Amino acid sequence: MKYLKLLGTALGAILLTGCVSNKALDIPTDFWQTADDKKVAVAFVQPPEMYAHRAGGQGLLDIVINEVVTDSVETHIQSLQHHKFEAGKSKLAKLIESRGGQSIILPEYYQASDENKLPKELRKKGHFDYDTSALVEHYDATHLLVVQTMAAGTLRDYYGFIPTSKPRGYVNAEVTLVDLSDNRIVMTHQIIEQVLLPEGVDWDDADNSFPEITKVVHMALERAASRLTQVL
Repeated sequence: MKYLKLLGTALGAILLTGCVSNKALDIPTDFWQTADDKKVAVAFVQPPEMYAHRAGGQGLLDIVINEVVTDSVETHIQSLQHHKFEAGKSKLAKLIESRGGQSIILPEYYQASDENKLPKELRKKGHFDYDTSALVEHYDATHLLVVQTMAAGTLRDYYGFIPTSKPRGYVNAEVTLVDLSDNRIVMTHQIIEQVLLPEGVDWDDADNSFPEITKVVHMALERAASRLTQVL
């Protein structure tokens, strides 16, 4: 199990350093001109566990060494919650209503899993891959605004097993607006927030449960939540 976890961490490091984000798609300028016809379901996908992410070239042995050295702070980061980001749901709902539309905040996480994906033959480029028929049936929604956290916690630069920076608060999320009449993606944006530790603070303070680490993670979550409304 430990080996599998380390392998997963290695793959995660590759993804963080090697992925190119999808091109952003801005919301049409006339979208809100017919706001009274729009009923938007606001949903968050269940986020992954917080993690001490690493950027830079690392081999498996480097990761093993770092897992041992940073075990206590990683355990603390994994205990942190996403509530400060998910509080953005109410901000989104209020903005939609201020534009003249109707909003519904889904009471549960949106299930963006392989089980809920449309069959391959029904998927189209520029369209949402998931079955949204239940949203139309249960909520009479015309659009889905879905927010998915891809990664959150801290991000730190490494050269092999040697850290070249301090940890920083980190959030990487995607916001997508879907027209439920045909599953066409109307808008999509990536939100990335990184918050640096203040100069001179003792962040590696295990005796007090790493308060400075908690602060920068929470600040990254709050800033990301504030940016959610900017894409609409």
